[in-house]
Amino acid sequence: MHRMGGWASTGATRLDRQRKAATKSQIFSFKLFDLLPTMTPDEQLEVFERVIRSSNPAVRPRALRLGTAILSNSRLLEYLREEDDVRRNAAVEILKLRRQRSLNLACYLLEDSDPGVVVQAVQILAHLSDRASLEPLLEALDHGDTNVVHEVLVALGRIGDVRALGSVRKFLDAEPRLQLAAIETIGRLDATDLVPELVDLLGQPDLEAATIKALTRIGGAQAVRSLVQHWLGSSGGLTNEGNLRLLADMLENLTGVQPDIPALEELLEEQLLEGAKDVRIQAVRCLVALRGSNRGLWMF
Repeated sequence: MHRMGGWASTGATRLDRQRKAATKSQIFSFKLFDLLPTMTPDEQLEVFERVIRSSNPAVRPRALRLGTAILSNSRLLEYLREEDDVRRNAAVEILKLRRQRSLNLACYLLEDSDPGVVVQAVQILAHLSDRASLEPLLEALDHGDTNVVHEVLVALGRIGDVRALGSVRKFLDAEPRLQLAAIETIGRLDATDLVPELVDLLGQPDLEAATIKALTRIGGAQAVRSLVQHWLGSSGGLTNEGNLRLLADMLENLTGVQPDIPALEELLEEQLLEGAKDVRIQAVRCLVALRGSNRGLWMF
């Protein structure tokens, strides 16, 4: 026991030293920031190189803002090409912070010979979510590196321009990783016209979860009917609280006439009698959405 107490004491002392060192480092970094107006450009760059490597969460945001102010595009391009993870990641974050000022440079980098640089450019454009980058990104879908293509598909979903759908749908027949990215993007773009093509993918186990998520995001009567038929045909599909929650969300967001699916109502009524508490709650939501105020719930 005495020995354990000694270890605890030693551990606490070590932590205290680490905290003090971190505090001193933070204070020193903040002093450097305060002195920046008095420094030459070379000295400011030296400060940036020092503080950007700080692990202190209070220092890094100021370091990135400093880089945003003093680093030229050519310097950032050098950082993007380096093997130094700290510099490369800092360059990406700084270009994101510059927002629209980074648009032209990021589009230019889509044609870079280094796939790693292209991936970073796509990530910057995804962050900017500017529709002006749509055409360059669509061209990048023909890139020979699948990592680039995957990031482009993700970026197109975040930008949210439906003009990308024609190009994205082609990847529903690609390798699984690209299929998944295409499915997610189609869901983000609310592509009601592509619901039948998504439904065809529900039978593939590796794609089922992503496809269900996309269909629930798109919504609409056709997506509801398709998912219900899929769940009715699978063991436990509509006795699962998570699936019923998704269905309830979709039904509550439908406008106009609710889909008439008698087998669904019968199953939901069974769940009111036999299901677990969480399942019953979601079954009630579904039935209320289906029946509205015109038809009561007889078991209440």
